Amino acid sequence: MSRNLVIAGALATALSAVSFSSAQAQIISSYEAGFNLAMKRGYGPGQSQCFAKVFARRASVAPGGFWVAPANNSYTDELWSRCRISR
Repeated sequence: MSRNLVIAGALATALSAVSFSSAQAQIISSYEAGFNLAMKRGYGPGQSQCFAKVFARRASVAPGGFWVAPANNSYTDELWSRCRISR
């Protein structure tokens, strides 16, 4: 019985570490996705970094597994106020 508890505890620890790593990877991926999108749209390096930061804060993973940002006024307002990007 105690061996099963040790195995269950080790499994729970491993799963939580994987979950944390996955969440951490998604934050990085959202920034990279935003930066790549901005560069494809023709923004310079400075504006692309700014766009990527805003995108990373606002984006979420869509059912297809790709990053999307909301199409709302607060997102476009933040892009304008922080980056001077009008969408």
